[in-house]
Amino acid sequence: MSFASRLTCGRIAPRRGRRWGIAIALLAGLGLAAQAETASYRDELTFLGRTTFLFRDYALVVPVDVKRQPLPKEVFVEIKAWGAWNGSWVPYIYEPLEVTGVMPDDLNGIIARYRQMKLGAGLDLRKAADNSFGLNYEKGRTRFDLQLKGFAPRVVLENPEGQLALGVTDGARNVNGHAVTGRVASAFVTPSPQADPSGRYGLYDHFTLLLPSGGILVVYHSRTRPSFNLVARLTPDGKGDRQGRKVQVSWLKPGRDAESGRDIPTAWSVQAPEVGIQADLEEWGRNLVRYKTDAGKMAVSVNVMVRGTVEVSGERLQVFGLNAQVQDAWVGGGYPYGRPDEACTADDQETHRS
Repeated sequence: MSFASRLTCGRIAPRRGRRWGIAIALLAGLGLAAQAETASYRDELTFLGRTTFLFRDYALVVPVDVKRQPLPKEVFVEIKAWGAWNGSWVPYIYEPLEVTGVMPDDLNGIIARYRQMKLGAGLDLRKAADNSFGLNYEKGRTRFDLQLKGFAPRVVLENPEGQLALGVTDGARNVNGHAVTGRVASAFVTPSPQADPSGRYGLYDHFTLLLPSGGILVVYHSRTRPSFNLVARLTPDGKGDRQGRKVQVSWLKPGRDAESGRDIPTAWSVQAPEVGIQADLEEWGRNLVRYKTDAGKMAVSVNVMVRGTVEVSGERLQVFGLNAQVQDAWVGGGYPYGRPDEACTADDQETHRS
Protein backbone atom coordinates (compact mmCIF):
# COMPACT_ATOMS: atom_id res chain seq x y z
CA MET A 1 0.00 0.00 0.00
CA SER A 2 4.25 1.82 2.93
CA PHE A 3 6.86 4.39 2.17
CA ALA A 4 10.44 3.77 1.14
CA SER A 5 12.71 5.19 3.75
CA ARG A 6 15.85 5.16 1.64
CA LEU A 7 16.69 5.51 -2.05
CA THR A 8 14.41 3.21 -4.00
CA CYS A 9 13.74 3.90 -7.66
CA GLY A 10 10.40 5.66 -8.00
CA ARG A 11 9.76 5.57 -4.27
CA ILE A 12 9.92 8.01 -1.42
CA ALA A 13 13.42 8.86 -0.29
CA PRO A 14 12.75 10.93 2.83
CA ARG A 15 16.38 11.87 3.42
CA ARG A 16 19.28 10.32 1.61
CA GLY A 17 19.01 10.32 -2.18
CA ARG A 18 15.87 12.49 -2.20
CA ARG A 19 16.71 14.38 -5.39
CA TRP A 20 17.17 11.20 -7.39
CA GLY A 21 13.92 9.75 -6.10
CA ILE A 22 12.00 12.90 -7.00
CA ALA A 23 13.54 13.14 -10.45
CA ILE A 24 12.20 9.77 -11.53
CA ALA A 25 9.05 9.58 -9.42
CA LEU A 26 6.70 10.75 -12.16
CA LEU A 27 7.83 7.82 -14.25
CA ALA A 28 7.18 5.48 -11.37
CA GLY A 29 3.42 5.93 -11.16
CA LEU A 30 1.31 5.18 -8.10
CA GLY A 31 2.97 1.95 -7.08
CA LEU A 32 3.46 0.84 -3.52
CA ALA A 33 6.52 1.52 -1.46
CA ALA A 34 9.28 -0.91 -0.81
CA GLN A 35 10.09 -0.52 2.86
CA ALA A 36 9.57 1.99 5.60
CA GLU A 37 11.06 2.67 9.01
CA THR A 38 7.68 3.64 10.43
CA ALA A 39 4.16 2.72 9.39
CA SER A 40 2.50 5.39 7.24
CA TYR A 41 -0.90 7.00 7.02
CA ARG A 42 -2.48 6.78 3.59
CA ASP A 43 -5.57 8.07 1.77
CA GLU A 44 -5.95 6.09 -1.43
CA LEU A 45 -8.66 7.10 -3.91
CA THR A 46 -9.50 5.32 -7.15
CA PHE A 47 -11.76 7.27 -9.51
CA LEU A 48 -13.57 5.16 -12.14
CA GLY A 49 -15.64 6.73 -14.88
CA ARG A 50 -16.58 6.84 -18.55
CA THR A 51 -16.44 9.76 -20.97
CA THR A 52 -16.56 10.66 -24.65
CA PHE A 53 -13.78 12.78 -26.11
CA LEU A 54 -13.40 13.71 -29.78
CA PHE A 55 -16.19 11.27 -30.69
CA ARG A 56 -14.48 8.33 -28.96
CA ASP A 57 -15.66 6.50 -25.85
CA TYR A 58 -13.18 6.08 -23.01
CA ALA A 59 -13.01 4.19 -19.74
CA LEU A 60 -11.04 6.24 -17.23
CA VAL A 61 -9.11 5.23 -14.11
CA VAL A 62 -7.49 7.87 -11.87
CA PRO A 63 -5.58 6.58 -8.83
CA VAL A 64 -4.72 9.22 -6.22
CA ASP A 65 -2.41 8.42 -3.34
CA VAL A 66 -1.72 10.65 -0.33
CA LYS A 67 0.85 9.18 2.07
CA ARG A 68 2.24 10.65 5.28
CA GLN A 69 5.32 9.17 6.92
CA PRO A 70 6.26 10.41 10.39
CA LEU A 71 9.98 11.12 10.76
CA PRO A 72 11.83 12.24 13.89
CA LYS A 73 11.60 15.98 13.16
CA GLU A 74 9.01 16.27 10.39
CA VAL A 75 6.31 14.56 8.39
CA PHE A 76 7.20 13.53 4.87
CA VAL A 77 4.22 13.60 2.51
CA GLU A 78 3.88 12.25 -1.01
CA ILE A 79 0.91 13.10 -3.23
CA LYS A 80 0.58 11.29 -6.55
CA ALA A 81 -2.09 11.06 -9.23
CA TRP A 82 -2.15 9.36 -12.60
CA GLY A 83 -4.82 8.75 -15.19
CA ALA A 84 -5.37 5.85 -17.58
CA TRP A 85 -7.56 6.35 -20.66
CA ASN A 86 -8.41 3.03 -22.31
CA GLY A 87 -5.09 1.74 -21.05
CA SER A 88 -2.88 4.76 -21.87
CA TRP A 89 -1.28 6.20 -18.73
CA VAL A 90 -0.76 9.95 -18.19
CA PRO A 91 0.95 11.56 -15.15
CA TYR A 92 -0.96 14.31 -13.32
CA ILE A 93 0.67 14.99 -9.94
CA TYR A 94 3.83 14.22 -8.08
CA GLU A 95 4.45 16.42 -5.04
CA PRO A 96 6.80 15.49 -2.17
CA LEU A 97 6.42 17.69 0.90
CA GLU A 98 8.32 18.11 4.16
CA VAL A 99 6.27 19.70 6.94
CA THR A 100 7.15 20.43 10.56
CA GLY A 101 4.99 21.27 13.55
CA VAL A 102 2.04 19.02 12.63
CA MET A 103 0.97 15.45 13.35
CA PRO A 104 0.86 12.86 10.52
CA ASP A 105 -2.84 12.16 11.08
CA ASP A 106 -3.77 15.84 10.56
CA LEU A 107 -3.98 15.99 6.78
CA ASN A 108 -5.66 19.41 6.66
CA GLY A 109 -3.08 20.79 9.08
CA ILE A 110 -0.24 19.41 6.98
CA ILE A 111 -1.51 21.12 3.83
CA ALA A 112 -2.26 24.38 5.64
CA ARG A 113 1.23 24.42 7.11
CA TYR A 114 2.77 23.65 3.72
CA ARG A 115 0.88 26.54 2.11
CA GLN A 116 2.18 28.85 4.86
CA MET A 117 5.74 27.68 4.22
CA LYS A 118 5.49 27.88 0.43
CA LEU A 119 3.67 30.98 -0.70
CA GLY A 120 2.03 30.59 -4.09
CA ALA A 121 1.88 26.82 -3.79
CA GLY A 122 -0.38 25.42 -6.50
CA LEU A 123 -1.62 22.63 -4.23
CA ASP A 124 -4.68 22.60 -1.99
CA LEU A 125 -6.24 19.56 -0.35
CA ARG A 126 -9.06 19.36 2.17
CA LYS A 127 -10.69 16.40 3.89
CA ALA A 128 -13.81 16.90 5.99
CA ALA A 129 -15.14 14.91 8.94
CA ASP A 130 -17.70 13.23 6.67
CA ASN A 131 -14.82 12.07 4.38
CA SER A 132 -15.71 14.50 1.61
CA PHE A 133 -12.47 15.33 -0.14
CA GLY A 134 -11.15 18.02 -2.43
CA LEU A 135 -7.81 18.12 -4.26
CA ASN A 136 -6.85 21.06 -6.45
CA TYR A 137 -3.49 21.28 -8.21
CA GLU A 138 -1.99 23.76 -10.65
CA LYS A 139 1.52 23.43 -11.99
CA GLY A 140 2.84 24.29 -15.44
CA ARG A 141 0.21 23.31 -17.94
CA THR A 142 -1.59 20.95 -15.56
CA ARG A 143 -4.89 21.94 -13.95
CA PHE A 144 -6.21 19.04 -11.88
CA ASP A 145 -9.27 19.02 -9.63
CA LEU A 146 -10.93 16.09 -7.84
CA GLN A 147 -14.01 16.46 -5.63
CA LEU A 148 -15.60 13.65 -3.62
CA LYS A 149 -18.89 13.58 -1.75
CA GLY A 150 -18.96 12.51 1.88
CA PHE A 151 -19.48 8.87 2.83
CA ALA A 152 -19.30 6.43 5.72
CA PRO A 153 -16.83 3.52 5.50
CA ARG A 154 -18.48 0.23 4.58
CA VAL A 155 -15.63 -2.09 5.64
CA VAL A 156 -13.30 -1.58 8.61
CA LEU A 157 -10.73 -4.21 9.55
CA GLU A 158 -7.09 -4.81 10.46
CA ASN A 159 -4.39 -5.85 8.02
CA PRO A 160 -0.56 -5.71 8.22
CA GLU A 161 -0.55 -1.93 7.54
CA GLY A 162 -2.98 -1.12 10.37
CA GLN A 163 -6.67 -0.27 10.23
CA LEU A 164 -8.15 -0.30 6.72
CA ALA A 165 -11.43 1.58 6.08
CA LEU A 166 -13.13 1.13 2.69
CA GLY A 167 -15.92 3.24 1.25
CA VAL A 168 -17.60 4.24 -2.01
CA THR A 169 -18.88 7.63 -3.13
CA ASP A 170 -19.53 9.83 -6.15
CA GLY A 171 -16.79 12.03 -7.51
CA ALA A 172 -15.98 14.60 -10.17
CA ARG A 173 -12.59 14.95 -11.83
CA ASN A 174 -11.54 17.86 -14.01
CA VAL A 175 -8.24 18.01 -15.90
CA ASN A 176 -7.51 21.11 -17.97
CA GLY A 177 -11.21 21.85 -18.35
CA HIS A 178 -12.33 18.32 -19.24
CA ALA A 179 -14.79 17.23 -16.53
CA VAL A 180 -15.87 13.64 -15.88
CA THR A 181 -18.13 12.28 -13.14
CA GLY A 182 -17.77 8.78 -11.77
CA ARG A 183 -17.50 6.51 -8.77
CA VAL A 184 -14.66 6.57 -6.27
CA ALA A 185 -13.39 3.77 -4.07
CA SER A 186 -11.64 5.13 -0.99
CA ALA A 187 -9.19 3.20 1.15
CA PHE A 188 -7.91 4.90 4.30
CA VAL A 189 -5.03 3.31 6.22
CA THR A 190 -4.35 4.31 9.83
CA PRO A 191 -1.33 2.70 11.50
CA SER A 192 -2.07 0.69 14.63
CA PRO A 193 0.30 -0.53 17.36
CA GLN A 194 0.34 -3.91 15.60
CA ALA A 195 1.11 -2.46 12.15
CA ASP A 196 4.10 -3.85 10.28
CA PRO A 197 6.43 -0.92 9.52
CA SER A 198 8.38 -2.83 6.85
CA GLY A 199 6.00 -1.79 4.08
CA ARG A 200 6.34 -5.22 2.44
CA TYR A 201 3.45 -6.73 0.51
CA GLY A 202 4.90 -9.97 -0.83
CA LEU A 203 3.39 -11.16 -4.12
CA TYR A 204 0.42 -8.86 -4.02
CA ASP A 205 -2.58 -7.66 -6.06
CA HIS A 206 -5.13 -4.96 -5.21
CA PHE A 207 -8.05 -4.79 -7.66
CA THR A 208 -10.65 -2.01 -7.77
CA LEU A 209 -13.35 -2.74 -10.36
CA LEU A 210 -16.40 -0.76 -11.47
CA LEU A 211 -19.58 -2.83 -11.84
CA PRO A 212 -22.31 -1.76 -14.31
CA SER A 213 -24.64 -0.97 -11.40
CA GLY A 214 -22.22 1.63 -10.05
CA GLY A 215 -21.08 -0.72 -7.33
CA ILE A 216 -17.42 -1.45 -6.69
CA LEU A 217 -15.62 -4.75 -6.29
CA VAL A 218 -12.42 -4.56 -4.20
CA VAL A 219 -9.97 -7.45 -3.92
CA TYR A 220 -6.79 -7.55 -1.86
CA HIS A 221 -4.66 -10.68 -2.21
CA SER A 222 -1.09 -11.56 -1.30
CA ARG A 223 0.27 -14.97 -2.20
CA THR A 224 2.87 -14.70 0.56
CA ARG A 225 1.09 -12.54 3.18
CA PRO A 226 -2.51 -13.84 3.38
CA SER A 227 -3.40 -11.48 6.23
CA PHE A 228 -3.89 -8.85 3.49
CA ASN A 229 -6.58 -10.94 1.78
CA LEU A 230 -10.03 -9.41 1.41
CA VAL A 231 -12.89 -9.36 -1.09
CA ALA A 232 -15.65 -6.75 -0.77
CA ARG A 233 -18.62 -6.17 -3.06
CA LEU A 234 -19.88 -2.65 -2.33
CA THR A 235 -23.30 -1.93 -3.82
CA PRO A 236 -24.54 1.58 -4.72
CA ASP A 237 -26.88 1.85 -1.71
CA GLY A 238 -24.94 -0.40 0.65
CA LYS A 239 -27.86 -2.75 1.23
CA GLY A 240 -26.36 -5.68 -0.67
CA ASP A 241 -22.76 -5.36 0.49
CA ARG A 242 -20.84 -8.58 1.03
CA GLN A 243 -17.30 -9.23 2.20
CA GLY A 244 -15.00 -12.09 3.08
CA ARG A 245 -11.36 -12.89 3.74
CA LYS A 246 -11.18 -16.00 1.54
CA VAL A 247 -10.09 -15.15 -2.01
CA GLN A 248 -7.73 -16.69 -4.54
CA VAL A 249 -6.00 -14.78 -7.34
CA SER A 250 -4.21 -16.73 -10.09
CA TRP A 251 -1.57 -15.11 -12.32
CA LEU A 252 -1.95 -15.98 -16.01
CA LYS A 253 -0.08 -15.32 -19.26
CA PRO A 254 3.12 -14.09 -17.58
CA GLY A 255 5.83 -12.20 -19.43
CA ARG A 256 9.41 -12.06 -18.18
CA ASP A 257 10.72 -8.63 -17.19
CA ALA A 258 14.40 -9.08 -17.97
CA GLU A 259 15.67 -6.16 -15.89
CA SER A 260 14.08 -7.34 -12.65
CA GLY A 261 13.96 -11.05 -13.41
CA ARG A 262 10.27 -11.07 -12.48
CA ASP A 263 7.39 -12.76 -14.25
CA ILE A 264 4.70 -10.10 -14.80
CA PRO A 265 1.19 -11.49 -15.33
CA THR A 266 -1.01 -10.02 -18.05
CA ALA A 267 -4.22 -11.81 -17.01
CA TRP A 268 -5.79 -12.88 -13.74
CA SER A 269 -8.47 -15.21 -12.43
CA VAL A 270 -10.18 -14.27 -9.15
CA GLN A 271 -12.16 -16.80 -7.14
CA ALA A 272 -14.16 -15.84 -4.04
CA PRO A 273 -16.97 -18.38 -3.65
CA GLU A 274 -17.68 -17.14 -0.12
CA VAL A 275 -19.25 -13.99 -1.63
CA GLY A 276 -20.31 -15.47 -5.00
CA ILE A 277 -17.55 -13.81 -7.08
CA GLN A 278 -15.57 -15.18 -10.04
CA ALA A 279 -13.62 -12.83 -12.30
CA ASP A 280 -11.53 -13.16 -15.46
CA LEU A 281 -9.43 -10.07 -16.17
CA GLU A 282 -6.77 -9.00 -18.65
CA GLU A 283 -4.28 -6.17 -18.86
CA TRP A 284 -5.39 -3.09 -20.78
CA GLY A 285 -2.25 -1.04 -20.15
CA ARG A 286 0.37 -0.81 -17.44
CA ASN A 287 2.93 1.44 -15.79
CA LEU A 288 5.81 -0.48 -14.22
CA VAL A 289 8.62 0.58 -11.93
CA ARG A 290 11.61 -1.46 -10.80
CA TYR A 291 13.25 -0.61 -7.52
CA LYS A 292 15.51 -2.00 -4.83
CA THR A 293 14.28 -2.71 -1.34
CA ASP A 294 16.32 -1.69 1.68
CA ALA A 295 17.81 -5.19 1.54
CA GLY A 296 19.20 -4.37 -1.91
CA LYS A 297 16.96 -6.82 -3.77
CA MET A 298 15.07 -5.94 -6.94
CA ALA A 299 11.29 -5.61 -6.73
CA VAL A 300 8.57 -4.31 -9.03
CA SER A 301 5.41 -2.27 -8.61
CA VAL A 302 2.91 -2.22 -11.46
CA ASN A 303 -0.24 -0.16 -11.95
CA VAL A 304 -2.39 -2.01 -14.45
CA MET A 305 -5.62 -0.85 -16.05
CA VAL A 306 -7.66 -4.03 -16.42
CA ARG A 307 -10.84 -5.12 -18.16
CA GLY A 308 -12.82 -8.32 -18.31
CA THR A 309 -15.84 -9.98 -16.76
CA VAL A 310 -17.05 -10.69 -13.24
CA GLU A 311 -19.63 -13.28 -12.34
CA VAL A 312 -21.75 -12.01 -9.44
CA SER A 313 -24.18 -14.55 -8.05
CA GLY A 314 -24.37 -16.29 -11.42
CA GLU A 315 -24.64 -13.15 -13.60
CA ARG A 316 -21.69 -12.33 -15.89
CA LEU A 317 -20.88 -8.59 -16.04
CA GLN A 318 -18.41 -6.47 -18.03
CA VAL A 319 -16.02 -4.51 -15.81
CA PHE A 320 -12.89 -2.36 -15.90
CA GLY A 321 -10.65 -0.94 -13.23
CA LEU A 322 -7.23 -0.95 -11.63
CA ASN A 323 -4.83 -3.57 -10.31
CA ALA A 324 -1.99 -2.27 -8.16
CA GLN A 325 0.49 -5.15 -8.08
CA VAL A 326 3.66 -5.48 -6.01
CA GLN A 327 6.32 -8.17 -6.09
CA ASP A 328 8.78 -7.61 -3.27
CA ALA A 329 9.10 -11.16 -1.88
CA TRP A 330 11.69 -13.86 -2.52
CA VAL A 331 10.68 -17.35 -1.47
CA GLY A 332 13.29 -19.15 0.60
CA GLY A 333 15.72 -16.26 0.34
CA GLY A 334 16.33 -16.89 -3.36
CA TYR A 335 15.14 -15.36 -6.61
CA PRO A 336 12.21 -17.47 -7.85
CA TYR A 337 11.77 -15.17 -10.87
CA GLY A 338 15.43 -14.89 -11.85
CA ARG A 339 18.32 -12.95 -10.36
CA PRO A 340 17.81 -9.17 -10.42
CA ASP A 341 20.23 -6.78 -12.03
CA GLU A 342 22.54 -4.78 -9.81
CA ALA A 343 21.61 -1.35 -11.16
CA CYS A 344 18.44 0.67 -10.71
CA THR A 345 18.25 3.61 -13.10
CA ALA A 346 15.76 5.99 -14.62
CA ASP A 347 15.39 3.51 -17.46
CA ASP A 348 13.79 1.11 -15.00
CA GLN A 349 10.33 2.65 -15.47
CA GLU A 350 8.21 1.83 -18.43
CA THR A 351 4.66 2.21 -19.63
CA HIS A 352 3.00 -0.45 -21.74
CA ARG A 353 -0.36 -0.53 -23.45
CA SER A 354 -2.17 -3.63 -24.67
